This record gives sequence, C-alpha cells and structure tokens, in this order.
Amino acid sequence: MLLVIGLIVGGVGFFGNVVVAAVGEASGSLALRSVATIGLTLVLIPFKCLQAASAAVGYHELRTNREGVSLDQLVRVFE
Repeated sequence: MLLVIGLIVGGVGFFGNVVVAAVGEASGSLALRSVATIGLTLVLIPFKCLQAASAAVGYHELRTNREGVSLDQLVRVFE
C-alpha cells in the first residue's frame, strides 16, 4: 500500500516539476516560476497527507493484528 501511494506521490511530483521547469524556461520569469512552484506545493499537500495517514493506519493495523489487542488496550499503555 505504501509503495503504491509512494509511486503516485512521486509521479505527481515528477510531472509537476517538469511542468514547473517548462513554465520557467518558456516564460523566463522568476516570479512565474515561483508561482508555479507554490502551485505544485499546494497540489502535493493532499497527496503527502494521504501518504502520512496511510503509514499511520498501516502501523495501527499491523500492531492490532500482530499483538491481538484492541485500540483501548493500546491507549491504556500511555495512561
């Protein structure tokens, strides 16, 4: 699961960087390239959030299945 999401994030990031580079070269304007970079960052934020959340959910599922404990029992460790 993490591999697939990582490939999606990497593909979107690579494609976005190619577009930003093309915009920067075509326009010759540093300001336009900066705006394109900010736009790419805003596009990547949801994908990065998905990547981080999937790692946390995967870890939780692994701990729950491996140790056979419920979420309430895991939380009691920190009390």
